[in-house]
Amino acid sequence: MKTMNMKAVVKQFAAGLAACAALLAGSARADTTITGTTTVTDPNGWSTGAGTVTINNGATLQFQPSAQGTYSFANNFILGGSAGTINLSFKANDTIYTLNGTVTSTATGAQTLAITTGQNSNGDREEVTFSSGIPNVSDGSPLGLQVTFNTQSGSYGFVNLKGANTFTGPITLIKGSNVNFGYLTIGGRGIGNNGNQYAVTPGSGTLNGGSYSGAITLGTSTILSYASSAPQTLSGVISGSGALQVAGSGTLTLSGVNTYTGNTTVASGGSLVLGSSGGLKFVVTDSATNKVTGSGSATFNGPFTIDTSAVTVTSGTWTLVDTTTKTYGSSFSLTDFTGPVGNVYTKIFGGQTWTFDKSTGVLTLNSKAIITAFGITGYAGVINQTTKTIALTVPYTPWGKNGLSTLAPTFTVTSGTCTQTSGIAPSPTFADQNPVTYTVTDGSNINSYTVTVTVTAASTACDMLTCNFGTLGLAAISGVSAVLTVPPSQSVTALAPTLTISTNASISPASGSTQNFTNSVTYRVTAENGTTYKDYSVSVQTYANWLHSGSLFILTTPDGANLSAAASESNFPLLVRLTSANFNFADAQSDGSDIRFTTAAGAALSFQIEQWDAVSGTASIWVKIPTITGNSSQEIKMYWGKTGVATLSNGANVFNSSNGYVSVYHMGSTLTDDTGSTAPTDTGTTVATGLIGKGHHFTAGVGVSCGTSIANFPTNSNPFSTELWFRSETAPSTVLSRLASLFPKLQVFCECVRGLCL
Repeated sequence: MKTMNMKAVVKQFAAGLAACAALLAGSARADTTITGTTTVTDPNGWSTGAGTVTINNGATLQFQPSAQGTYSFANNFILGGSAGTINLSFKANDTIYTLNGTVTSTATGAQTLAITTGQNSNGDREEVTFSSGIPNVSDGSPLGLQVTFNTQSGSYGFVNLKGANTFTGPITLIKGSNVNFGYLTIGGRGIGNNGNQYAVTPGSGTLNGGSYSGAITLGTSTILSYASSAPQTLSGVISGSGALQVAGSGTLTLSGVNTYTGNTTVASGGSLVLGSSGGLKFVVTDSATNKVTGSGSATFNGPFTIDTSAVTVTSGTWTLVDTTTKTYGSSFSLTDFTGPVGNVYTKIFGGQTWTFDKSTGVLTLNSKAIITAFGITGYAGVINQTTKTIALTVPYTPWGKNGLSTLAPTFTVTSGTCTQTSGIAPSPTFADQNPVTYTVTDGSNINSYTVTVTVTAASTACDMLTCNFGTLGLAAISGVSAVLTVPPSQSVTALAPTLTISTNASISPASGSTQNFTNSVTYRVTAENGTTYKDYSVSVQTYANWLHSGSLFILTTPDGANLSAAASESNFPLLVRLTSANFNFADAQSDGSDIRFTTAAGAALSFQIEQWDAVSGTASIWVKIPTITGNSSQEIKMYWGKTGVATLSNGANVFNSSNGYVSVYHMGSTLTDDTGSTAPTDTGTTVATGLIGKGHHFTAGVGVSCGTSIANFPTNSNPFSTELWFRSETAPSTVLSRLASLFPKLQVFCECVRGLCL
């Protein structure tokens, strides 16, 4: 019989147990391959069972946990497939993701790793960290990195590459939705969870062993932060409108001819070097420029390029470099500048003298023989100091009518004399030659400006804006008709209304001329162009032929609205309610067209009929009261019972911008903004009976869109408050005072405000 050594048996048994354990572990932790879109809502559970994760090109792995928190992944990631894009998406609020496993590649062909952080619905201040380096594609093709930052409320996003990255493809940072700033940190960790300020924990990681030649594109509001203790050279071109910062102790060398236009910040202990073959670009506007700043040190061996094409001022200073320590090498220069003489470089262009002082880092502009202002009263010319051109636009009246022979612009110069005289028509005149040359000379500085004058097209506006009969009041204008109502005792044979019309239009008969208004008088308003016109029929009527009239009283005494004697309201829309209990609808036209309102003295009052239902016997009418006085009983008159007259109901005369209204909706059967400011769109509401006339019924998911902007109303993230009042059991005076404090430009009337509902 064969015998077996007991020690060997034990070893064999242990090996079998290990094999079983391995099989069990393998069955519980199968590797994962992502080919489509996979959304992970439980990152902890997923990472435990996912094993090694392979993501092929075209696939998306999206982390969207149901709860914010801190998540670490020990999983190894493999970038697989062929050429294309691999998507990693991180969507949550105040959440930290740390990928601690290795990242390798089995792919072939150039790839892009696209990382997206946050979302505009619920994703702020996310932090994503790759602890190990990101490699190139396995066959040696370049892998590029693209990071898109999103947030929900103008916040921050953070992506960190802590490891020794070996990818060589381009880096692109993209501003997504609502981002204040998005940071890509190289070599360390940018921290921002539960806060909106960038803080950094330096590390020792690099890009491609410290020598990275890929192109880097910095989108608006994005920042590339180098936070390593190791030295790093970026030899590719850095472009875009984003910013660069040195946040670690390792020296960052820029050897590419860079064109990015954000600031470059060097933190304390940091060091920036511009290589002799590199370059930095500064874009200067009238009031700002990008710069190299911070409490660290900066050494400049390569040239600065300064773009001043947008500058229109003729003098000023701009700081280009204000790091605590700044050093300029022997190969440093400024493109298109000469020097230095001492520390100062100089560029002279068309009378403009630009200087840059290395010791201060300040760019300065001074000008000689420069025209700084040009134009006529109310119309300024647009001066382009680069091309030495001036474009002046003048109104049609009088220049289009009378010609340009007497046009005499005024101008100012920084120094020297001009071939033309300010305030005197040039020689040749603009009538004889357009453009005309204005040459300014100060010693060797000579600048010739080409001035072109454009006459605006004649206006076609021909509207009668107001028709004022003085103490009798304003006529109500509707379309091309204007009607004034006066007491029956008022003579109408010699009235002289004052009329306002469109700018530069003319009117006949003349404004202020006396006319007999026994019959209507036709006024022709002719536009500035001399050919377009409107004929307005202006009539003065009495209510002698109206069969019915009645008095309404506005009570502001303590038993009414209880306004103090010192209080008053101007241009107040007063709600007048009619019912079959207080009004015989059969005495008026079926649609209320004959309804009229006047003051006690007989001056017409503007009004709008929101609802007139003679069948059910209800009406709601808004009457514009010029002044409501406190502690008084104020009479207004209502007339009705006249056939053959057209309605004077006009919402725009009651609710308009000059009256303090920006948008007014009555929510009737037809949705209309009575101010004419917005065009509403109904998205599924239904008409219902309202407290005042008709209303609209709103259910979940439906509403009325009034556009995205109302003039003089806050937009975007500007602070404002809103209250919507459906009905209030509060005292009416309290309601109005609260509304007035909340909406200084907007008045809201629900059922009854200040008791002024008649």
